Amino acid sequence: MRPNEEELWITNVNRFQDISLGDLGITIRRGKSLNLLAKKKNGLSLYNLTRKQIEDSIKSGSIFKKSNHVKIRLVAPPVFTNRIEVAKTFDVSSIRTVRKPPEIENPEFPDLDIDEGSAEDFAAENAEMDASDRAPVLPVDPIFKRVNDDE
Repeated sequence: MRPNEEELWITNVNRFQDISLGDLGITIRRGKSLNLLAKKKNGLSLYNLTRKQIEDSIKSGSIFKKSNHVKIRLVAPPVFTNRIEVAKTFDVSSIRTVRKPPEIENPEFPDLDIDEGSAEDFAAENAEMDASDRAPVLPVDPIFKRVNDDE
């Protein structure tokens, strides 16, 4: 903007909705500001508004009706950025933490150790356990007294 240029800023202070100024034909986004007297590079008005239209809107128009959501300023509002400049006085690699590699434990389970023996011995032991598991606890009925070893 040129320093000689007139300024009349209007700011939407409503955090939740856009404000429409019907008599000026402008919608102001939430939290934004507009210079109503801004001009293009060729000297024409940016919003095609006259000074009289703006003054009438301030006195009794849509700016007056929505004065609780819209504020008028004669100077540009301050612009804040979320950026913080930090001087780099340190090396990034020096602040990295050095981690120990994770230790992997191999637990021992003595119950699962199998004595070295032949496969036939192992099968015979399992067959005896299978037969004892199928036997009834109390052989009351004569059907249960007989144990089938053929399975």
